[in-house]
Amino acid sequence: MAIPDMTTTIIEQHRQAVLESPYNSFALKLRLGAMTMWNRYFGLEYYYEFGYAYNNTLHSDEILYIGSAWLKRNLKSSVTAFTSTLTTNAVMNTYNSDHFGVGFIVGLGLGLETGILENNLRLESNLGNTGYGYSKLIDTSFSMQANLGLRFIIGHHYGIDVGCAIPFFENPIKGISIRNNVVFSVGFTYAKF
Repeated sequence: MAIPDMTTTIIEQHRQAVLESPYNSFALKLRLGAMTMWNRYFGLEYYYEFGYAYNNTLHSDEILYIGSAWLKRNLKSSVTAFTSTLTTNAVMNTYNSDHFGVGFIVGLGLGLETGILENNLRLESNLGNTGYGYSKLIDTSFSMQANLGLRFIIGHHYGIDVGCAIPFFENPIKGISIRNNVVFSVGFTYAKF
């Protein structure tokens, strides 16, 4: 008795679980840019942001009984995402003294997001048959986000930013709905304020 080809069905059933699972995640972002201050209160910052995220999310072991035979399926899935964003933010400092300041950041980021979904499937049965399946989906989509934040200025060169990036829409990648959540961040800025 041959093992039925269930790779596509299993992968379809688990796609949403893979993309919504919060387990074993890792993310890293790098920003490079500059800031132009017209005076102590108003300015513009612009930067390029590269992001990487990995989520090894789903590990599923199931045994299916078909009469006296059994079929064990083992599925491991992971999602890798790369982002590339150009961002421009308006900066408005509302309070400035010689050694401390507070300002608001409002801006827009436009970019590309590439997602890679990988699935490894192993099927075994008590009849001695073993099957393997592998799939990899790669797709790129457009992304757009609003940036809101608060900056605390210490001295004339250091800033601590607390902010969030709010996506305008979900990024569908080949029919997979990757849910973009609001991203909160804390960062350090070195510039002439």
